[in-house]
Amino acid sequence: MVQQKLKVLFLSAWYPTRVKPTNGNFVEKHAEAVALYANVDVLHVCFDSTMTAKSEYVFSENNGLRTHIIYLKKSGKQIPFISFLVKSIKILNAYRHGFDKIYSEKDPDIIHGNILIPCSLIAFYFKLFKRIPFIITEHWTGYLPQDPNKPGKSLFLYRYFAKKASCLAPVTHNLAKAMQSFGIKGNYSVVPNVVDTDIFREKDKKIDDSFHLLHVSSLLDVQKNFSGILFALEQLVKSRDDLVLEVISDGDMEQYQKKIERLGLSEYIIFHGRKTTEEVAAIMKYCDLLLLFSNYENFPCVIAEAWSCGLPVLSTRIGGIEEYLNEENGMLTEPNNIEALHEALEKMMSSIDLYDSKNIRTFALDHFSYNIIGSQFETIYKTALKR
Repeated sequence: MVQQKLKVLFLSAWYPTRVKPTNGNFVEKHAEAVALYANVDVLHVCFDSTMTAKSEYVFSENNGLRTHIIYLKKSGKQIPFISFLVKSIKILNAYRHGFDKIYSEKDPDIIHGNILIPCSLIAFYFKLFKRIPFIITEHWTGYLPQDPNKPGKSLFLYRYFAKKASCLAPVTHNLAKAMQSFGIKGNYSVVPNVVDTDIFREKDKKIDDSFHLLHVSSLLDVQKNFSGILFALEQLVKSRDDLVLEVISDGDMEQYQKKIERLGLSEYIIFHGRKTTEEVAAIMKYCDLLLLFSNYENFPCVIAEAWSCGLPVLSTRIGGIEEYLNEENGMLTEPNNIEALHEALEKMMSSIDLYDSKNIRTFALDHFSYNIIGSQFETIYKTALKR
């Protein structure tokens, strides 16, 4: 007898929409992984300031994943507290109506929320009135010491709703410890970010004789420290001029243009802007090395994507990155240390042929593929439903 697939509802505070096309794309990838093992619907509510109608419902289906986006018209006048209250009521009502539209006949078996606050509030509502258990995946870096954002006065909400979840699934052990340092107790089970290993495949042949460094990020300097990369690059080009820094981002590259010109780096940098997943993979496959120099992170999806293509990674020793990065798939350096980054770049570039791209890809397949991550979540769901 074939076992019937579970029905899973994904809720997320962050998700790709027409307003923010790349926001929360890591949540979308988790949902795609789960869709291999369960019937998955994603429900997301967001505000759109360009709308004239009060609301708009948009449905799409791709590779077995059904996505339901409800756009709400953004109010013009903002009055403290009253606006927050009105906004919260609108969001809750939209989720209620979306839920009823999706599950008009039978409720889902479990809810998978993403980002503890505010999603656990919505998930708990359905648990309270429909007796549907929920788990929470956490991606937020606000628990980390280096991130200026913090739970603050709403910490009691984090602690309360965490206890109501059947499982808390942060993407790294480091993030789990950071959450626990705030007194957020619960049943923890770490599940990392996921990569589509069918899209991010083995490296292509080199397109030229240059050494292609790749940087993919939001370019938010306080976190990603792109300025630090530029300063290290300034030192690097004094000893070798055979390199290109490929930059993929939906962030503001314009803010760095004067600095790039002042440092004499204009001829060494190619800015690609925002790219689709397939376009990122196409660029990544002809690069030699992924370069990150962040001040704080959890575990960026782009690292797993690089490994899936067989690329070694140079990154800072922060967050959960060192839980997976080792001497066989890359090198760690200290955050905000320009000279250390310069030395690490010199070392990796001169010994790049020692990295085995096939072994690096195998590591990605074994740890971050859709099959691996989807199966882990299926086990968590079944455990939650037995309680």
